[in-house]
Parts: sequence; structure tokens; C-alpha cells
Amino acid sequence: MLRLKYQRNSKVIWGGSKYRARNKGANSRKFRIGRRWLLAAVALVFFMVSLSLLGAYLLLSSKFELKNINVRGVQNIKSEDVSSEINKILSQKKLKFVSAANYFVFQTDVISSNLRKAFPRIGQVKIEKVIPNKLVIEIKERVAAGIWCDGLREESGYPGIFSVAGCFYIDNSGIIFDTAPKSTGSIVFSIIDFREVLFEIGDAPFEPDYISKFANVNKIVSQNFPFGIKEFSLSESGEFEILTTEGWTILLGEKIDERYQLSNLKYILEDEIASRRKNLEYVDLRLGNKVYYKMRD
Repeated sequence: MLRLKYQRNSKVIWGGSKYRARNKGANSRKFRIGRRWLLAAVALVFFMVSLSLLGAYLLLSSKFELKNINVRGVQNIKSEDVSSEINKILSQKKLKFVSAANYFVFQTDVISSNLRKAFPRIGQVKIEKVIPNKLVIEIKERVAAGIWCDGLREESGYPGIFSVAGCFYIDNSGIIFDTAPKSTGSIVFSIIDFREVLFEIGDAPFEPDYISKFANVNKIVSQNFPFGIKEFSLSESGEFEILTTEGWTILLGEKIDERYQLSNLKYILEDEIASRRKNLEYVDLRLGNKVYYKMRD
């Protein structure tokens, strides 16, 4: 009985030691886990502080302010004028303490939009930032496809945006971008616009398809006829007319292919009108295969 009791007591004591060992191991694991969380929290705080300091340095340091501006591709526009316009934008504050000239907050689309407004002659703008403080502006200027003139203002003479000069260069996209002399000749075409619509520099009086049509007609006539085009005109109702260098007029249909209309004109001039061309008043090509003409009295 005593031995059995002793054995039982031994088991109890041994079992208690085992329990204490397990409890001690659990506490040790909790300590290690807690220490890991503490280290992770310290590391996170250190990382956030370091990131904040780095961000402050990148945003506030003058080292990253875009000061070296290189303007390329300008021909009629002065590069110093472009640089001056850019500096106006860069001198603004993006945030309370952050300059708009900072490399990391600078927005290229803002510069591009502002340059186009300030210089309508600019057609395309490519902007490249070079770290730490260089800005490269590549500009492609608009090319004149023809000359657009405001017929109403030229005719009436009332004051307005075109009171000083009534004619402007127009590019292939139909945008007027700079003042131009009134030209009559075959090198570039001229369009006299009599519609009651006011346009400013930077506006597009015509869609690109119309500009392409004017240029194509001008080319076909200069290459295939013994006369040239003095000017195009657009009436209030939107009808196209061509004043030839011989003083008579061609009426063109807007929705009919210009090559087809001019082939009809060539046929009428050669086979029917012939030498009487000097007495022509107009030829109407607007009805496609039906061509009408009128002779002067």
C-alpha cells in the first residue's frame, strides 16, 4: 500500500513538473511573439519616419526644382518667349510649401495645354523631364496649308478681333493660328468665309476634310487647266465657289467628289465652251453629271 501510494504520489509530482514545464514553454513562446511584434512595430515606425523624411527632401529640396529649360524645334516662335511662359507656371505653388517646378509634382499636360493657348502656332508639344532638374520641350509648329479670311468683317469694316488684319494662316487640321496677308495665287489657297460665324485665333472654321478638299482642288486645277485659282469663297448658306484667275466662277458641290466635278469641267471647257471661255460668267458643277454654265452678256 505504501509503495503504491508512493508511486501514485510520484506520478502526481512528475505530472506536476511536466505541467510546470509546459507552462514555462508557453510563456517563453508568448514572450518571443511579443518581442517580434515590438520589433516589427519599431521597424514600421522607423520606415514611416524615414519615408516621410525622404518625401520631404524630394519635395522641398531645391535640387529637384526644374530650372534648366531646353526648348527645341521652334522656328517662328522665340524660344525665350516659350521659356518665359513655362517659368510663369513653374513659379506657382502646387501645395502650400511645394513648388510647381518640383520634378516629382510637375504635370506635363498642364504645360502642354498652356503653351498651346499662349502660342496658337504650336501644333504638337513633347515634354521630357530629366532628373534632377532639367526640362526638355520639343515643339512642332503648325504648317500653313492655306489662308483663311473673314469675309464679313473685311466687307463691313466693323471693329472686332479681325479689325486690324482679316486674314489668317490655316493648317491641315482646319485651325487658324497666325495673321497672314491676303494672298491670291496658286502657291497657297485662300478662303474667303462669308458665314455669319465669328472665329478667333485657335478656332477651327473647317474640318480637316474641307482643308484637304481645298488643297486637292487647287492642285488639280494648277496641273490640268490653263488657268489658276485666285481664291475660294464660302457663302452664308455654305456653298463653295472658286474665283479663277480669268475672272469667272466655278460652283462646287459639297458632297460630290471634287475629282469627278473637275473632270466634268474639263469636258465642258474643251468640247463645248472652247474659245468662248473668256466670256464665261460661271460654271455650275453642283449637280454631278448635269453641268450648267452662263456666258456674260
